[in-house]
Amino acid sequence: MIRRRDPYNPLAPSAKPRWLIVWDMQFNLLDSTELAPYTDLVAAMDQAAKHWREQGWVVESDARFGSFFCNRQAERRLIAISPADPTVATGGGPSWHESCPTCGE
Repeated sequence: MIRRRDPYNPLAPSAKPRWLIVWDMQFNLLDSTELAPYTDLVAAMDQAAKHWREQGWVVESDARFGSFFCNRQAERRLIAISPADPTVATGGGPSWHESCPTCGE
């Protein structure tokens, strides 16, 4: 029998802070908001999608995977929940990836 992993849920409550991040399509950081530990991340994403809709953007998905794209005219944005502070370089690629838990890179 094949053992199955628990499904990954990027919106599960966490004891660590998370960040709500807005990027353009070149991954330039446009905005980030730190979310406190145990924040309801589903509600945070719902509120973010509502905010973008109210600003006239078309939200392209329901954000169940922890991110969504939105567009308005010729602009497109990516809004996502991340475990890594996007303002701190990790040395392991783009700053929104967590550092390796073993070596720290």
